[in-house]
Amino acid sequence: MASQQIGGLLAQLQLINGERGFFANFFGLFCVACLLGLANMFSRSVLHADMGWLLKPLMVVMALYFFLPYLLLLIIDRRSTN
Repeated sequence: MASQQIGGLLAQLQLINGERGFFANFFGLFCVACLLGLANMFSRSVLHADMGWLLKPLMVVMALYFFLPYLLLLIIDRRSTN
């Protein structure tokens, strides 16, 4: 029963991660950070609204999205091979 749950969790994590490695996740996070910075610059210059308060929580969520599944896959794969 527990192995079925771990297998289901592993399948979901692989689906979320999309077989990206560390550098692909890092580059994806970098691109999203650049786009968020550009969006903030656009909102400041065109809309005259400061969205800086929103950038910090969004960066935390994006970092979790890119790296949490990858790290969990590493941990689960190491446990399953041992």
